Amino acid sequence: MTDSVEHPLSRWFTARVVVAFICLVGAQVVHWSVIGPHNDEWPVSGTFFFVLAIVEALAAVAMLFALNRQVVAGVIAISVIPIVIWVWDRAFGLPIGPTQGIRGTFGRSDVLSILLEVVVVVSLWPFLRAGYAEQTPAKADLSSKIVIVATLLYVTAFSYWAVIGDTIEVHQGVMETETPSGVTRIPLDISSITQPTLPPASTP
Repeated sequence: MTDSVEHPLSRWFTARVVVAFICLVGAQVVHWSVIGPHNDEWPVSGTFFFVLAIVEALAAVAMLFALNRQVVAGVIAISVIPIVIWVWDRAFGLPIGPTQGIRGTFGRSDVLSILLEVVVVVSLWPFLRAGYAEQTPAKADLSSKIVIVATLLYVTAFSYWAVIGDTIEVHQGVMETETPSGVTRIPLDISSITQPTLPPASTP
């Protein structure tokens, strides 16, 4: 009896590794793209995303050279940490920082990075089983190849959509105004400054 029959998950062994790697790199790219805007708002936040992006890049490299239970557990932990922080921030607001206690907003890059991290966790979870990572993977069949290609296209397309979209719509500028309850941060529409409205032409 072949290994792929004894362990049905082996059929998706290669697909799981490739999908997790692609999504991990995609999350790293998204996190790297938001370092600047977050650093402008709060340097600690910018530092967090810088460290997170570096660690994710190192984790992706580790997956290529030593895919064992320890590496898998580390990659899963690295992916879970930002998920927990993001969910807490959107549900209750972070207990520290300039927006202490204020719930965060939903940006394109936020949602995409969380989705990618969830896929990483789900893809690698079976590797925590004793002996699973040491198995000889079954040859990737057509369905596995379709999943891999679809993942690559999805991550590439939506990473561009999220990063460019947030750069234009969310991180284009912020204006602070004093209110009785504190400082309110209002998105600033740069187009109204760079492209002022001209007065209507007079008619004879």
